[in-house]
Amino acid sequence: MFPFDDPRALPTPYVWQDEKSDTLYFIDTVGYDPCLYEIEGPIEKVYTIKSQYQTVQIFNTIRFGRALAIDGTIQCAEKDEARYHEAFVHPAMILHMKPKNILICGGGDGATLREVLKHPSVEKATLVDIDEEVIKVTQERMTFLWAESHHDPRAHVSAGDAFAFLKSTDERFDVIFSDITDPTDEVSLPLYSKNYFNLIRARLAPGGIVVAQGAEISEVWQNPGRLLIWKLINSVFKTHRTAAYQTYVPSFREERSFCIATTDPPSWFDASHLPPWALQKFDYLEGSFRFYSPEMHKALFALPPVVEKIYERALRSR
Repeated sequence: MFPFDDPRALPTPYVWQDEKSDTLYFIDTVGYDPCLYEIEGPIEKVYTIKSQYQTVQIFNTIRFGRALAIDGTIQCAEKDEARYHEAFVHPAMILHMKPKNILICGGGDGATLREVLKHPSVEKATLVDIDEEVIKVTQERMTFLWAESHHDPRAHVSAGDAFAFLKSTDERFDVIFSDITDPTDEVSLPLYSKNYFNLIRARLAPGGIVVAQGAEISEVWQNPGRLLIWKLINSVFKTHRTAAYQTYVPSFREERSFCIATTDPPSWFDASHLPPWALQKFDYLEGSFRFYSPEMHKALFALPPVVEKIYERALRSR
């Protein structure tokens, strides 16, 4: 029935469509064993479109609610997307003393923008995603991701090439988020390069912070070759401060990793530590988070020893 003999060939979790019946199935490995997998289905297909760049699907699952997949790979799901997006956005926004001008490269589902605009210091937030279809369909059919953030006067949302935008803009940003898909096709590959991160560094204001989503932690310790983002950021920000952190996302069945770096770091900068003025931000942000907190901030940066050693070796070899 299924067009594969070996589940290890699949990026999991994965959405597979039976072309004969037009039925969708949710396929996932069990734990960390690539030879054991489970199938949920049929699942309810809400919307599918093949854009200029990729296949975009929205569907309903029993465990995770409404979910978004791009080229069959889960990008986010209703029940747990806050775990990913709050961990991605708020450490940098809390650590920066007063983030005013923000850039989101990618992030066409809108949730990163939603989280950024929770911070009252933000005066402008620019989102540039290459696929207009992702922006449109999530605004229409996954409204919880945007939460009307695209109607906020501080928001500037456009469909375009983030690499080209970085080349053309003269703006300087306090925080830049690289919220892009994995480097599996010609659309995202240019954004996994030293040129891309050099452009980001050039567009950061003094003391600016960049955050990029990386590989799943399990992929890092099983295959250190997946350290691409970490190596790129460390090669570009080698004279500055960098750190890695993680969060577990149930719909991904993995701990998703992130890399954070800053230009011209002040002496207090320690990504895992919150100075007193950063802790004060939680007072006026009370009730804004489902997942993130001062305690969770510290936990995010507590990496497994095996992963810490891999990152340390990458640092020594940069």
